[in-house]
Amino acid sequence: MNKPFGLRQQLAESQSVDEVNVLLSKSKTFELASERTRRSWKYTAKRALHRLSEPEVKSSDVKKSNDSNAKKKNYKKSK
Repeated sequence: MNKPFGLRQQLAESQSVDEVNVLLSKSKTFELASERTRRSWKYTAKRALHRLSEPEVKSSDVKKSNDSNAKKKNYKKSK
C-alpha cells in the first residue's frame, strides 16, 4: 500500500493510536502551516482516534434494513 502524501491523509488512514500521536507531534514542526491547516490536522486526528477506539461491529449485530419493524408506511396525501 502506498503511503499517503499529506499529513491529513496519513492521520485519516492511521492504523494505531501511537501512529496518530507521532503524526500529531510531527505536525508541530511545520511552522509555516496556517491555523486552518493545523485545525484540520487536529480534527482529522480526533476522528481517527475515535475510529480506533470504537469496538468493531459485527455484521450480525447490525439490524437489517428490511426488518418488518423498520419498514416505513406510505401515507397518501389527502386533497
